Formats: sequence, structure tokens, C-alpha cells
Amino acid sequence: MMPSTQKSERIHRGRFNRNRPADALLAALAVLVGLSITLAVYWTLVRIEAQLKQQMSHSLQTVVATTREGVGVWVDSIKERVSIIGRRSEVISDVEAQLKTEHEHLRGTRPLRDLQRFMSPVFDGYKYDFSVVAPDWIQIASQNDKDVGKKLPRNMDQWPIESALKGQTSVGLSYLAGSNPALTVAAPIRDSTNQIIAALVFYLDPKQDLNVLTHVGRIGNTGETYIFDRSGHMLTTSRFQTDRTLYVRDESAGSDIGAPLTKMAQSALSGNSGVDVEGYPDYRAMYVFGAWDWDPVLSVGIATEIDRSEALTPYRSIRALTLLMLAAIGGTFAVLLAGFKRRNRILSSNYAFQEAIKARQETLAVVSHDLRAPLNNVLLCSSMISNTNLDPNVSKLTGMIDRSSRQMEKLISDLQDVSEMEMGRLTIEKKQFEIPSLLESIRDTFAQAARSKSIELEIAHPDKIPRLHADPDRIIQVLSNLVGNALKFTPNGGKIAVRVSVFPREVRFEVQDTGPGIAEESRSRVFEQFWKTKTSGKRGRGLGLYIAKMIVERHGGKIWVESDGRTGSTFFFTIPLEENLESVI
Repeated sequence: MMPSTQKSERIHRGRFNRNRPADALLAALAVLVGLSITLAVYWTLVRIEAQLKQQMSHSLQTVVATTREGVGVWVDSIKERVSIIGRRSEVISDVEAQLKTEHEHLRGTRPLRDLQRFMSPVFDGYKYDFSVVAPDWIQIASQNDKDVGKKLPRNMDQWPIESALKGQTSVGLSYLAGSNPALTVAAPIRDSTNQIIAALVFYLDPKQDLNVLTHVGRIGNTGETYIFDRSGHMLTTSRFQTDRTLYVRDESAGSDIGAPLTKMAQSALSGNSGVDVEGYPDYRAMYVFGAWDWDPVLSVGIATEIDRSEALTPYRSIRALTLLMLAAIGGTFAVLLAGFKRRNRILSSNYAFQEAIKARQETLAVVSHDLRAPLNNVLLCSSMISNTNLDPNVSKLTGMIDRSSRQMEKLISDLQDVSEMEMGRLTIEKKQFEIPSLLESIRDTFAQAARSKSIELEIAHPDKIPRLHADPDRIIQVLSNLVGNALKFTPNGGKIAVRVSVFPREVRFEVQDTGPGIAEESRSRVFEQFWKTKTSGKRGRGLGLYIAKMIVERHGGKIWVESDGRTGSTFFFTIPLEENLESVI
């Protein structure tokens, strides 16, 4: 027969080898799932980024379109006001008077003063100038007397004036020497015959109104909307810099000398509209998202931009949260994978362990069965020999044989009980019985052994005690183990007491002795299998209390021990009472 340890090792190796393909398959599955989750997360993040950029593109283009529309409305209102002024009868009469005056006498005339007084409150709040330009391009009237009688400067945008002299109110930007760009608004002046006799021109500073329009279109904390001219100079204020140029700044040199225009400015100055949500450096050398358009009427560009870092803040937050969740899922999956692998190993080891226990129990059952038959023959022969008239020495030897055989029989019985308990096959045959008769059998069993050591054996129980519904043989086995242990450890002249107490729901048995006691650190282990106290020496096998505990717990009761560690111990166990049992004496 193969030894149980070798058998269990072979079983364990077999189970472990069979689990290797399963572990490899589980690892491959984990890698596949992890790769799938990673690709899904990557695809999701790419889609989220694309959608966010698409929404940002739409927002930027909307701001540019709205700003351009607002500028158009503002320009139309200015043109309408100038056109109305040009049709006023008093303006027309004063202009006609100036046209009839020689050029060298245009200054200081009454019509000029009337025009200057009339024009002063027209555009209150604007930094402006005005002039009336005759068809020969001579300024026959102006806010400044020194310009009267002179031709218009060459650096002025003359297209609006040309259009006005042709009968159309027009606007444009002009750059007068030493001044900021001015919005040139020109409207025709007609006489009573509807002939165009001059052009009424206003030069307005557009910064204030344009700033209001562009500041409304700022997005976030770093976004700005601005208007710029053909030279790449901003016509509106910037929230970041004061030089207001659209050349890419060289941070190392600290200037934009020799630097190219920004991508946005180059496209807009070419007359194109566009949007960029991938990022390009702006005039601060900061990467931004932007949209732009070119207004051919004013010859200006309109742009709105926002720092790329701020525009992508929602995406970065989502990405960080997603990666954190992915890491948490990956960590959880790794822990689960490790747990599954550990579980497989534990199951494999547990299976081998169970197989080893089964092999041991089978061996124990076979050995117990094979030993019990010859042992019974030994007991029978010993009993027959002791009943004959023998020499005293022979009788002494037969007595020793009888005692040793009965001890061996008790050991075999205990081993069989332990085996049955471990396999969950401990049999309990309950029936009603009288407790006093059970106690009397205990007295009869241990009376002779107690007298041989001059130990007082006390049996006590109440006068009225209910029948107990339990396995009487197993209860006797428990009491026999407890009393037998008490006899072993109680010195000569000591006392052992077996008492029974009745409670509403249970019956309590106790066995008290006057032995050496049990130390505190040992009391929690006395019911363990094969465990013995240090003071027990070689006495006992460490099975009696373990068997007693299993029997009591199978009955639904409890067992424990109390001792001060110096003198005496008391073992208690309880057996539940079943309801409606008849009480007897």
C-alpha cells in the first residue's frame, strides 16, 4: 500500500500540473480584457477630445461671426447718422456758401462758423474731426481752421470720399500723421437739384465702441477677441499686452523685431477666414485655439482666441478621471486575478489535503478493524484465564494483560470516533432517558478506581429533574472522559464531584476535582486534538476532551473549563432541553 504522504504529494502535483493551463488561460484572458479596456478608453478619450475641439471650434466661429455682425450694425448706424446730417438744409446752405467763396477767403467766414457750431455736439463723446470736401478735393470746411482751403492728406483713405462724391455713403480707416487710426465716414451733400456738390466727412476714433464689442466676446479667463488692421496692429485693447502687435514674440530676445505674423494674422490679411483647434503660437508665443475673419468693408480682421491649456481643461479633467478609473479597474482586476490564482492553488492544496485525510482515515479504519478482532481474542483469553485457580503471580500478569488490552480498546475506539468526526459521520442517536440512572452508571464505573486512591467521588443532582432527550451513550462517554481525567490528575485523598443543574432551557453538567489546576494560557487549548498540558507528562492521548467537545456541540450544547491555575479545575457542559418533556423524579 502506498504511504498516505506519498499519495497526497502525487495528488498535489497532479492537481498543480492540471491547474497550470488554467492559470495560463486566465492570464491570457486578463491580458486580452486589459488590452480591450485600454483600447476602448483610448478610443473614448480621442472621441471626447475631438468632440470638445468641435464644440470649441463652433464657439470660436460663433463669437467671430457675432462680433463682425455687431461691427456691421455699429458702422451702419454711424453711416446713417452722417447721411442724415449731410441732408440737413442748414448744412447744405452753408456748404453752398463756402463753395461760392474764393479758396483764400474760406477761413473765418460765417458759414464755416455755423458749420463748426452745428457739428460740435453731433458726435459728443468721440474724439473726432470733420471736413467738407469739394469735388476738387479742397477742404472747404473743417473742425480745424488750418485745414480749410487745403487738399486732403495723401495718407488718408480716400476711397470713402470718392464713393461719397459719387453718391454713396461709405466708410474706411485713415491714418493721420501722429494719431491713431480713424474711422472715415463720408456722405454726399446734394443741392436742391439733387446734384452732388460736396462730401461730408467725419473722422472718428473707433476704439471705445470696438472695445465694447470685442470685450463681450471674450471666452474664459484667457480668451480675447480683437480687431486689427492691415499692418497687424490691434485696433482694440488687449487683456495681456500694451504693444498690441500680431507678430510672434521671441521670448529669448524679448521682442518681436523680425518675427513673422501669427498664423491667424497671415491668413486673415490674405482675406481668408478660418479656425484652428490644434493650436498655434499667438503674439505672446502662447499656444492658442482661434477663429478669424476679414472684413473687406473696413479692411480689418476680427479674431477670437483662447489659450489651448484652458480650452482643453475639461478634456484633461475627464482624461485624468478616466485614467484614474482605468488604474483602479486594472488594480482591481489584478487583485482579482491574483485572488483567482491563489484560490486555485488553495483549492489544489486543499484537495490534496482532503485526499491525504481521506487516505489516513481509510488506513485508520482498516487498522482499527484489523486490531479489534485479535484484541477481543486477547480479552476473552485473559478473562478465561483469570476465572481459573491460578498462582497469584499468574493472576497478577493476567490482570496487567486485561488492563492493557482495555486501554488499547479505548484508544482504538477514540481513534475511530475522531475519524468519524473529521468525516462528519459521528452518529448521535437521541432518545429520552433519566439522568439519575446515567449518573449511577458513572458512579459504578469509577467507584473502584476512586477508592483505590482514597478519592471521594460525589454524585449530586436535584430531586426533580426532567428527562433528557439526547444520546445516553455519548453523554456517558463525555462524563467518562471528564471523570477519568479528574482521577488521573487528582492526588490521593482528594475529591471529585459530579453535579447536575437544571435551567429553563438546558441541563448543565459539571465535573470538579482538586487536582493541580490548569494554567490560564492552557485553558483555551485543552479541547484541541492531541493537545496535552505540560504537567500531564505521558498520561493521556489528548483525544478525550476533543471528543467530548465534538459530542457536546453535536447536541447543540457548549463545553468549557474554569480554574484558578493553582488548585482544582471544573469542567462544564450543557445539553439543551426540548420543550414539553415530562418531568420525572
